[in-house]
Amino acid sequence: MTEQWAGRALDRARSGAPRRDLYFALLAAVVCLEAVGIGIVFPILAHVQDVHHLATYTLGLMSGASFFAALLAQVTAGPFLDGEKAQRLLLLGVLLGAAGLVWFAFAGGLWELVGARALGGIGYGIVSPAALRQASVGATGARRGKRLGILSSAQMAGFTLGPFFGSVLYAAGGLRTPFEVVGGLLTLVGLGVLLLPAQTRATTVAGADADAAATGGGA
Repeated sequence: MTEQWAGRALDRARSGAPRRDLYFALLAAVVCLEAVGIGIVFPILAHVQDVHHLATYTLGLMSGASFFAALLAQVTAGPFLDGEKAQRLLLLGVLLGAAGLVWFAFAGGLWELVGARALGGIGYGIVSPAALRQASVGATGARRGKRLGILSSAQMAGFTLGPFFGSVLYAAGGLRTPFEVVGGLLTLVGLGVLLLPAQTRATTVAGADADAAATGGGA
């Protein structure tokens, strides 16, 4: 039994599975942080309103801008998620998401705030389908479903944790801190995805079979 497990582990290492697992972990982190970036504003909307002297109805514009922009971005990006385009779009989405967060931190008025939220929504709308596409490439059977399930969970975790982190970081450092911290983390993780070699993302049929064997058939 030990020899069989060791043989599977060796096949998995030779196939490059650990490196692909690292790439997948970074994908999950990117999806989670993009969702956190959408949600961190909600617990501090009242303070944003006070600082920028905004009418109450404008809070709806800020809140909805990111979701509307994300919807348009998802519909637009979907047809282009083939081949290496998916990786390039993924990185573009990370940069736009981080830029939107930093812009919001230093925005000086309503339309800058709305624009920053929209930019972040575009980043999220690009990253979400691009990450799903990258995670499913080369994965077979139950392993594909497992990966897609984890990414969906990471997305939901981001939306759930966003308001919490927004409150904690605001209490720790003020209005700009949540956006600066999450934007910085998103940039770092995006650089990690960028710096990984191309073969880390590629999964041959043999590699996928080795992954499945090493995990008991992908279950």
